[in-house]
Amino acid sequence: MTRNRELPAGAEGASLDAMVVYNIMRAHAAISPSIDGSLRDLKLTGAQFNVLLLLQAAPDGLPLGELGRRLVVTKPNVTGLIDRLEQKGLVERAESADRRVTLARITPAGRRLTDDIVPRHAALLGRLVSCLTAAEKQTLSALLTRLRRGIRRQFGKG
Repeated sequence: MTRNRELPAGAEGASLDAMVVYNIMRAHAAISPSIDGSLRDLKLTGAQFNVLLLLQAAPDGLPLGELGRRLVVTKPNVTGLIDRLEQKGLVERAESADRRVTLARITPAGRRLTDDIVPRHAALLGRLVSCLTAAEKQTLSALLTRLRRGIRRQFGKG
């Protein structure tokens, strides 16, 4: 027979906090290999795919600094991402009206690849969350957005 031990004041909340954080981390660890694997088959990283998605939606291209801001990465990381995508023929650099600004644009090959990947990627994401109802997905998405924003306000990250 198991005895119920009394927990110190506040321990229930700390335990619940740990459960929430560790479940988020475990969910990420369970999801990431599927996403990374599907992109690895295409010789892309998640960050490279995100660049292609952003550029797909920006027909005139985006300044490298804006890409970094949207991806939440440093300027050297953006430069490396664009270098690798450029080597693959998926993006190109272009000058803007402001000569101090370099734009990144998706190439026709990058557009074709992105058009091909997006439906398959969406299907994979659907399979990953298929155990949830539409209402649960909306609730979870809203809660995670709220958590991310709270973390950003408190710690300046995310």
